[in-house]
Amino acid sequence: MYDYTYNNADINYSPGYREDPYKHFIRKTDCLDTARVDSMEIVWQIITNTEPDTARLSWDPGTTYHLREEWGPDGAGNSVLRVYRDGVLLVTTSVWGAWSPPGHSVLIAASPRYA
Repeated sequence: MYDYTYNNADINYSPGYREDPYKHFIRKTDCLDTARVDSMEIVWQIITNTEPDTARLSWDPGTTYHLREEWGPDGAGNSVLRVYRDGVLLVTTSVWGAWSPPGHSVLIAASPRYA
């Protein structure tokens, strides 16, 4: 998810999506980063960001995994994100501010830049 109005982020990676003040993604890490292989990288950004990784997870190519995300205000000026896999909470993270991008885009896909 991101603000598509920021430097035409739908088309421009930098400046644009890369520097977007509203950005969220999850992705499974791969063999190019052996210290983090099989974890999930989580980015939750509202002006400032957090980038927690999950613990290493078991992955089976024959299994369909169900990911669920919940986000919203915590009542104290922060936005909280929770990520679940198959009903198990993987990570909770929080940043100051409200998720309110001027243009909200959601993409579900794999990166064409995969090595």
